[in-house]
Amino acid sequence: MSKMKWLSIAVFGLLLTNLVIVSTILFKKNTVPQSQIQQGLPPGAAHPGGPKNYIIEKLQFDEAQKAAYEKLVFNHRSSINQKEEELAQLKNKLYATLTSDNLLPQKDSIMIAVETVQKQIETIHYNHFIEIKQLCKPQQVPLYTELSKEFVSFFMPPKRPPHPPER
Repeated sequence: MSKMKWLSIAVFGLLLTNLVIVSTILFKKNTVPQSQIQQGLPPGAAHPGGPKNYIIEKLQFDEAQKAAYEKLVFNHRSSINQKEEELAQLKNKLYATLTSDNLLPQKDSIMIAVETVQKQIETIHYNHFIEIKQLCKPQQVPLYTELSKEFVSFFMPPKRPPHPPER
């Protein structure tokens, strides 16, 4: 075979390979990326619209339930934002004790306040899920039960990769 024929076959093979790769990328189903699974992202994070739409879809809410759920989400977010702001202020106070010797005795009382606010945040989350269950119709309760196994991951931050070792 001549060099020209080999070159033509090689170019055709490369074009065919590129077409297969491009078509695979373009027509691939929208699935959860493996990187998100490895990072430990919550199930709803991979869903368009986040956990709120994930819950609506999983529980198969009708329009009236969706409207009621929107109100629940608004109230939940407002409460959580308020508590997170309170928590941030307490943490700033706590870490300020690191630079001043005279604030060191206050550390324990600030830590107790941080624990109290964190407990309040968890209570708000827990009550939010109870309210979601109350929105469910009897036929949706099994869906809720199945979904409840995922609730713990909804509010967890993604897992961070470990730091590389120092050289």
